[in-house]
Amino acid sequence: SIIKNNTGQIIMMNLAQDQNIRFQVNDGGTTGTVMELRAADKAVRLPYDSQALYIGESGDLKLTHNGSHSYIQAYGTGNLYIDQNNDDADIVFRNDNGSGGVKTYFFLDGSAGNINFQNNALVALGGIYGNGGNITLYNNTYNFKSATSVDLMKLTTTGLGIGTTSPGEKRHIVSSSGDARILLDAPDGSDTEIKFFNAGSAVWTLGHDDG
Repeated sequence: SIIKNNTGQIIMMNLAQDQNIRFQVNDGGTTGTVMELRAADKAVRLPYDSQALYIGESGDLKLTHNGSHSYIQAYGTGNLYIDQNNDDADIVFRNDNGSGGVKTYFFLDGSAGNINFQNNALVALGGIYGNGGNITLYNNTYNFKSATSVDLMKLTTTGLGIGTTSPGEKRHIVSSSGDARILLDAPDGSDTEIKFFNAGSAVWTLGHDDG
């Protein structure tokens, strides 16, 4: 069967108040709705879990929900682009806030050209769930851990801690076992020095002069 029109528009109308238009097919002897035009919320609905919306000649872009999770998947060829073409507008990434609401975790700032992480958003690199991660960045606190989650270095507003998460000075080094050393290595013919300044003037130098 074919519905064909050579001039003007084809208009499908359901004049019954708050009633939908359903598109149904026969799947193995069972008739089911594959798409529904909903009057109440003016929406297009695919009513079944794992039912996919394919876009492109070869179905290269797939949108689906499997009953537990939702997916945007690219197949076939080419890249997957997310574009914001409005001048100075952002792309905002929001998620559940753990208290029944939704909050912005980060956004691509179109006016400044930055990636902006919101207040109290922890960035974890090397971890997948929770607050884990070998590198965590959080509100003026930067924490670097080993693959076994041992604290290697932490930068706070107080200072830089190596081997400690609570630096008491601008540079604070702690060894949990064995000696604590600082190694300075320069090529042949170069000096290795630590210089001490007071009010912008050098007052003392400790090191090795290889010149």
